Amino acid sequence: DARETRKRDILNKIKHRVLDEDTSIGIIIEEEYRKANLSVEEKQMMPLLTQIESGLHKLRRKSLPSISQN
Repeated sequence: DARETRKRDILNKIKHRVLDEDTSIGIIIEEEYRKANLSVEEKQMMPLLTQIESGLHKLRRKSLPSISQN
């Protein structure tokens, strides 16, 4: 389905930006949703910010080097 593919593409863009930028995750999600010019049906298919924000925080945390305890 074309809408599922588009949804996946948008979420992948969000993931890449979360890993590449220091911008707030909420802002990244909102910007990508806005840039996508989603139709009403597509908006209903997309996960809410609160549903994906926690997972994206974990993704960003894992990508950062750990701080030495010495």
